[in-house]
Amino acid sequence: MLSQKEHQTLSMDIICLIATFLSLVPSIFKAERTGSSIIRGHEAKPHSHPYMAYIVDRVEKRTCGGFLVREDFVMTAAHCNGQSLIVLLGAHNLKHKEPSQVFLEVEQSFPHPNFNIENATNDIMLLKLKNQAALNSNIKVLALPDCEVDLEKKTPCVICGWGNTVSQKIKMPQTLQEANVTIISRKKCNKRWDGGITETMICTKSRVVGCKGDSGGPLVCNGVAQGIISFGPKNCGVKHFPGVYTRITAYKAWIESIMKSREH
Repeated sequence: MLSQKEHQTLSMDIICLIATFLSLVPSIFKAERTGSSIIRGHEAKPHSHPYMAYIVDRVEKRTCGGFLVREDFVMTAAHCNGQSLIVLLGAHNLKHKEPSQVFLEVEQSFPHPNFNIENATNDIMLLKLKNQAALNSNIKVLALPDCEVDLEKKTPCVICGWGNTVSQKIKMPQTLQEANVTIISRKKCNKRWDGGITETMICTKSRVVGCKGDSGGPLVCNGVAQGIISFGPKNCGVKHFPGVYTRITAYKAWIESIMKSREH
């Protein structure tokens, strides 16, 4: 666990990250793509998404979203990997020192071995925490899918994060934002993206995600994490360009192997 002094230092680091608009990820995908976040969403009810994690790279001063999948594991996007990661749980307002907030250091990162930075395939990563999170009403584990059934189009889902909230402008929110999204077919998604959408990806209707700030956060459908925010159009919320997510069910065996090998 971190000392009180370390907690205070990290709180100030987070405030500086937001105030100076340190983006989630550098331009690692093709020119038309960028890490996604919430556009045209709204503030979430405080602690209504208790699985949410805010990930800070203390060396590169970058941030990502993520979500708790076991007391000692956080799931996020592979392109969120960094040199010195720390996780904030139990947060709603990043500029306030909320009593519910807990900082946990990352012991080891497990990006998917076949992650391709050029086309964003296999964009999934597990973070092993040095200490287990103490679960409570503000910090909970998000369920993962039990089976590998693909989502049907028009399935309603929700996304949330602390990323940029205004299209083509820099406006990082203090509080957790959320938005409702709808699943669309890969065929339709591929037409919009001119190819590149694989069976290991999920797409949602456009005009909600697509800006710098919160890749790695979950796509939650019926209370289960079905996807990981991966990328969207470079110009936030551009019409006709869907948000793209890593499909968690495609990696069920890999996830289980990593987590089982490091059980409590």
